[in-house]
Amino acid sequence: MKKNKPDFLQQNKELLDRVESQDDFIRTFEKEVYENVNQVLCLAKIKLAGLDFNDKATSVEKLEESGNLIGKAISDLRNLAKQVKNFNNSPVKTTT
Repeated sequence: MKKNKPDFLQQNKELLDRVESQDDFIRTFEKEVYENVNQVLCLAKIKLAGLDFNDKATSVEKLEESGNLIGKAISDLRNLAKQVKNFNNSPVKTTT
């Protein structure tokens, strides 16, 4: 069975819309990973690198702060993973 031209054009438009939507999502995802997760983990790394084991009180504080930052990064990654899952399960949206 041959597809008529309007059906073919509509399918192409839907595919194009899906690709554009995926491109936008990927750009947003990359930005979130870089601006949020990466920066939080870098800050945790800096705090850990600055540990002074001769100063127990400050070291404990920096370890707690680092743990909190790592927890935030994990939470952010989980949220991003949920967004990916939701995006992949979403129907094709077209702009007509």
